[in-house]
Amino acid sequence: MRVTAEAKILGVIVLGDNCIVVANAVVVKDAGENSVVGGVPAKVVSVNEKHKLHPAELSYASR
Repeated sequence: MRVTAEAKILGVIVLGDNCIVVANAVVVKDAGENSVVGGVPAKVVSVNEKHKLHPAELSYASR
């Protein structure tokens, strides 16, 4: 899961594996794996079933 700048997650929310929350999004509902969510309130923008991110791609230590 990657949460970008100024994004807010309100309440008890479940974000799936490899989920990306875009900048300034306000998440109020659960999001499935490999999804990109954004907006106020956040909605699923896209779901990428073919490409699953490797954990090393999500780590800021590897950059």
